[in-house]
Amino acid sequence: MFPKILVPIAVVILVASCARAPKPPAAFIGGTLSGSGGPIQNAEVKLKTFADENCAKLGQKNKLSEAEDQHYKQCSREVASTTSDSQGKYSFPNIAEGWYSLHINWTTKDDPLKSNPMWKPLFLYREEGFLITFIAAKDSSFHALATGEPFHFSGGDTGKKDLKLKL
Repeated sequence: MFPKILVPIAVVILVASCARAPKPPAAFIGGTLSGSGGPIQNAEVKLKTFADENCAKLGQKNKLSEAEDQHYKQCSREVASTTSDSQGKYSFPNIAEGWYSLHINWTTKDDPLKSNPMWKPLFLYREEGFLITFIAAKDSSFHALATGEPFHFSGGDTGKKDLKLKL
């Protein structure tokens, strides 16, 4: 049989191998949405993923061929959606490494160009990696869409993506 000294050592090794290593913190993409009037509340935030960098770049092109369009539809998809809270914060937990982009929709009563009363009902500009579109509505509100540039997210990171409008 086994010498008496080996039995306790075997038990210690067995117990040590069953102990779990601490889990790394869950990777997430999140941030804060704000404008000149404060936090952007109740904005719909969508997270889109791409199969690879080439697919992400296709989405940046102005015009796609029929074959490129078909490929883009197959290599990209929305993976999650959330709503910003009262402080403008949003978060997507447990996100794997890969290529992503953010799309943010909201409605506001704040005129994005108060200083220019002659602006057209459609206004576009770039800010902090986003293309921002404002569309004036008949009820004096403004529909806004912020489309983020694709970015690579490393799974062990915390992907902070804030949008701070400076209008």
